[in-house]
Amino acid sequence: MVDRLDPLQFAYKPCRGVSDATLALSNAILQHLDTSGTYVRVLFMDFSSAFNTVQPHLLEKRLLDLDVNTGLVLWIRSFLKDRPQRVGLRVPPTGTVGSSSSSEGVNLSVDGMILSDEQILNTGTPKGCVLSPILFSLYTNEITINSAILKLVKYADDMALVGYLKDEQSLSQYLACVGKLEEWFDRSFLELNVEKKRWRWPLEEHTKEEMVQLLSPHQSKSRDNRCRGLLCLGTLVQ
Repeated sequence: MVDRLDPLQFAYKPCRGVSDATLALSNAILQHLDTSGTYVRVLFMDFSSAFNTVQPHLLEKRLLDLDVNTGLVLWIRSFLKDRPQRVGLRVPPTGTVGSSSSSEGVNLSVDGMILSDEQILNTGTPKGCVLSPILFSLYTNEITINSAILKLVKYADDMALVGYLKDEQSLSQYLACVGKLEEWFDRSFLELNVEKKRWRWPLEEHTKEEMVQLLSPHQSKSRDNRCRGLLCLGTLVQ
């Protein structure tokens, strides 16, 4: 399975970390910009409650596609489904604590902990579990982009789509890829955190006004216009 993992996912791998992802991204961008007439466009993406939206039935299929042992896949499915969960609040003892009681959806345990009613979860991965980020990495493994002009760099649930561009045709390819990414996110029940979504476009030849004009016709065709801002050479364009 190891040889089928996305080489541009830098999290949860031996001797690799966020610094490696940053250096790989920066180095590739600088090398591309060394060629005259080229520019780079990067879309940084973050998901809303990424681990909580993992769908066990989709994860199961994707693990099997990676040739993960069937018994292990069934164990993971059992681990993720029918998980009981409660919210607890510890309160200082007042008077004598008797046996457990329940009133209007609130339960008082013998140790003075107020507990909500139990809810059964069948979506997402347990918060704080060591296995959860690894499962999310495998959940998103099938969306891999690594070509001459497009790369999708990942670190856990953070992603950056990089376009090494030089003309309108390469820009159109990049924007088409953004649309395909959004379709895949929808199919995978992943929702982008719009507040953290940013375009970054290091381009010396264009002014900020020219860049906004260049972006406008493309953004109107996609939900990508939800992006909150454009960063050009360190300047945020609202």
